[in-house]
Amino acid sequence: MIKPFKAAAVAGLGLAAAVLMSGVAFAGDGGANTGEELHTLRTLIQEQRLQIEEQQRALTAQDRRLELLEAQFIMPVIEPRVQTVAAPGGPPKFLRRRDYSLVQDNQDRVGEAPEDRRPQVAIVQQNSGVLTPAGTLVFEPSISFSHTDVNRFVVGGVAILDTVLIGVFEVTKADRDTITSSFGLRYGISDRIEVEASVPYIARNDTTTNTVVSGGGTAAQTSLRSDGMGDIEFAGHVQLSSGGGGLPFVVGNLRFKSNSGKGPFEVKRNSAGTEEELPLGSGFWAIEPSLTFLLPSDPVVFFGNIGYLWNIARDINKTIGATLIGEVNPGNAVRVGFGMGTALNERVSMSLGYQHDFIAETKTVADGVKNDSERLSVGTFSVGVNFKIREDVSVNVGVAIGVTEDAPDVGISLRVPTSFQIR
Repeated sequence: MIKPFKAAAVAGLGLAAAVLMSGVAFAGDGGANTGEELHTLRTLIQEQRLQIEEQQRALTAQDRRLELLEAQFIMPVIEPRVQTVAAPGGPPKFLRRRDYSLVQDNQDRVGEAPEDRRPQVAIVQQNSGVLTPAGTLVFEPSISFSHTDVNRFVVGGVAILDTVLIGVFEVTKADRDTITSSFGLRYGISDRIEVEASVPYIARNDTTTNTVVSGGGTAAQTSLRSDGMGDIEFAGHVQLSSGGGGLPFVVGNLRFKSNSGKGPFEVKRNSAGTEEELPLGSGFWAIEPSLTFLLPSDPVVFFGNIGYLWNIARDINKTIGATLIGEVNPGNAVRVGFGMGTALNERVSMSLGYQHDFIAETKTVADGVKNDSERLSVGTFSVGVNFKIREDVSVNVGVAIGVTEDAPDVGISLRVPTSFQIR
């Protein structure tokens, strides 16, 4: 409708100019007009020509404005937007999930039925940030439940993950339920640097049948409940690349885990060395550097993570039962994870992931003799769904299923990240 209108207007103006030119030619042929009249007509023609050029420029500008309005009215508007990524929760560690939001225009064409448009995942633009925006504080309360039912593993020493404890006792059967509530904070120092902290509160309920190795093979069944503060964690994240051109975004991570929770060597035990309360922390400091990769590919986003968990050894120098425990060097772990996420609509997104931890043996000096535990392989498949309540509040529900013998059987988590702009 725009271009025919413009053509008609220009044609009309051209016709007016032709009429004026014809009048000049006719006057010249009749010889009735004087030189002064001819000059007047030429001046009039020049003025008309200038007016025509001015009107053509006005029509061109109006044409551009109308085309812009028409494009905004008819075409759906997709706004790419990236929300901040939630940091890894308690063990077993899963890849840090990032929630990608979809913004789609709800306007429909006049006189036509609404189109059934397929939602699209927002594509991360080059030079954009994938971490918490500068000046934004994210408060993230969470609660998780895990259940482990195993027939044989070693306890009484070191909690490498939420999976096993390694030390001087051998458990022949164990049923363990763990509820962890955590309060986390993330803050964007800049668009590419963020820091975070997490304070967990843990409630455990264990029923185990223990065989005390140092006590002549005495078996004892215990049912214990304990709760209290776990190991506080601190972390920093730096975006190393901007992606684009088929290349992934790369984020460098560094996590510190404290020994603030009561460790396995600090809990109360009876004379035989059997626990009378449950440990709520590992009892060791740990450092975990890692790299996270994000590759947007409409309509999904692929992610991957690789890291190394270093548990720092320490000298226990404590007698448990009849055994003197010296230096304990917890097994370090290589951690690999990968998965994909996609937006189902403007509020709901879903992710699938797999995490595998290769845990080295723990070295324990007992009565001057060095003992090594078995290596562990912890594999977990996870499914997560994120629902955005509003721009600054969302709810994330995750389910984790252990796929190896050393992994927890099942885990369920609920997180509610809420953003605040403080500067």
